Amino acid sequence: MGAFRGAGGNLVRGALIAWCSCTRIRTSEQSVPTPKNHLLPNPPPFLNRELSTLAFAERVLAQCELIEVPLLERLRYLTIVSAILDEFFEVRVAEQQQRLETFTKRCNSATLPLRLSLQRVRNRVRNIVERQYRLLDSPLLPLLAQRGIPLLRAAALNARQRRWVKATFAREIEPVLTPIAIDPAHPFPSVANKGLHFIVELRAERGSTARGVAIVKVPRSLPRLLEMTCNKAMPQRAYILLSTLIECEMSRLFAGQKVLSSAQFRVTRGSDLWVDDQEGGDLRKSLSSQLRERPFGRAVRLEVSANCTASLCQLLCRQI
Repeated sequence: MGAFRGAGGNLVRGALIAWCSCTRIRTSEQSVPTPKNHLLPNPPPFLNRELSTLAFAERVLAQCELIEVPLLERLRYLTIVSAILDEFFEVRVAEQQQRLETFTKRCNSATLPLRLSLQRVRNRVRNIVERQYRLLDSPLLPLLAQRGIPLLRAAALNARQRRWVKATFAREIEPVLTPIAIDPAHPFPSVANKGLHFIVELRAERGSTARGVAIVKVPRSLPRLLEMTCNKAMPQRAYILLSTLIECEMSRLFAGQKVLSSAQFRVTRGSDLWVDDQEGGDLRKSLSSQLRERPFGRAVRLEVSANCTASLCQLLCRQI
């Protein structure tokens, strides 16, 4: 998947409803006949495991489009799709990429089918994510606002709401954020699996015109959705994403620097556990070692917000 927008990946997770479709399955003796109007003249005898998982995610996503489904349930189905995709990349795609690397080193003839399969997965996932954001932007968020659950964007904040954002950031958010500059003396930091991060392009307000880059890690302990406190000044309930709040106050983290641009990014890493049963040794120690390294395993997916500049995106691709 190439890009996600604005929410750190991440209004998305929960349960499933699916329907079945006709397909051809070969058994050891005979196969189930397919309808005469089947789209493929010679359908393959086996299902592609990866594409089958994505087809299931699409069926779950289709529940979000049904107007008879309750609004919050539609939002829940949207989050389920994200959970499915996260696990899919952590396990299935990570395994396929490892196989591709192994086959490439051995000059194995299975390299081409694997490359084609991964390309099809990439295209399919892009389409799913685009559908997710289309559904989220319209109709889900407008319907939530009509029901009294508005999710505010930075441009929509009024003066009172901005004062609340500044006070909340100074009191609860800023003390736990640590910007990390990237330069020859400070290499690119380790990025944990599925964590929310920002990459920021900076320039000194005075003197040098050279540009710098910094990374801001967001702790998992912070809630991703904040409710604006209702009082006499703000009688109506409203919500704001943690990522939106941080972007509004990003300049406060860099005294003496001008923030030229900032973008969210998220890395998904391979998380499947692998133990060689042919080797002796302590199974417990082997699994314990892998569990410690799991948050910083091999990167299999990089998601960046739509406003990420080409230079920052290229930097992330090189480093991650």
